[in-house]
Amino acid sequence: MDPSMLEPIALAINLFGLFGFGKAREAGQLVDQGFVLVEDGRYEEAVEVLTRALALDPEDVDALERRATAYLMLEQRALAIADLQTAASLAPQAAEVRAGLCAAIAESDPAAAMPHCDIAIRLDPEDAPSLNNRSTALGLLGRDEEALADLDRAVALAPDEFIFRANRAITLVELGEFERAAEDVDYALAIQPNDPTMMLALARIVLSRGDVAEARALVGSVLNRGSDHAEALAVAGWVSLAEDAPSAAVEAFDLALARQSGGREGQLRDRVKWMALCGRSAARRSLGDVAGAEADLGSARDLKPSVDRVAAAWGRPLSSQP
Repeated sequence: MDPSMLEPIALAINLFGLFGFGKAREAGQLVDQGFVLVEDGRYEEAVEVLTRALALDPEDVDALERRATAYLMLEQRALAIADLQTAASLAPQAAEVRAGLCAAIAESDPAAAMPHCDIAIRLDPEDAPSLNNRSTALGLLGRDEEALADLDRAVALAPDEFIFRANRAITLVELGEFERAAEDVDYALAIQPNDPTMMLALARIVLSRGDVAEARALVGSVLNRGSDHAEALAVAGWVSLAEDAPSAAVEAFDLALARQSGGREGQLRDRVKWMALCGRSAARRSLGDVAGAEADLGSARDLKPSVDRVAAAWGRPLSSQP
């Protein structure tokens, strides 16, 4: 090669290297800025900044994971899942990415969530949030004892965390372990005295003790703050069943299932759906509507395979067997 050509080539290489380094440095600065914005709760700004970072480096796993967090907080779940799936393809053993996918889809697609939850927990056995999220998936899959085991581990790792205690209380109620559930409910209500989910869990507990009036009062206190609270309406239906008023129960369950509040992205949570469907099945059976009862029971089982066991624990064994 002509020696006179070496200097221009070297200069071009140096300029390319400087340009690449500059892009990487700018992307890194934007990612850092995005992290701060997420921590500050400025999620829309975080998405804008992290999108600029990803335009410079589309394979920045940290930027993808953090933008997914911002999307989740903005309830843009599909966009969050897309970012996390891209991040997982780039970094299959990234614990935070797997934990993010576990959290994002545990409730909407529990079967798909399980592998991500398992990997997250294998990579970090003391990841209490992933244990909590896996318990959600396990519960919806009807694997209630395994769900409880995960929650026991999560509570042991973070005994002061409200959500872990609250979720364990809900699982224990579903298993019919009402007195053990009461300990977690009392603990949770000491932290957040007006939490509606815990007040409704307490209503379910006192109903198991035969105190129908107290259960209805607890439900009423939640409905007084928001008459369209879907879960409160569902529990009201169960109170009506205890009062041997199946027609009133059907009405309450119908209202619960018609509500579009109480869940992410405007949808009812599956737990409220199967609770209402299972109760309406029992009420319809009491009214002689066997076909309607069977249809509701089938839908409830699709959402929670162990719903028959829950109904039995709640004093309403279902005559139809799966």
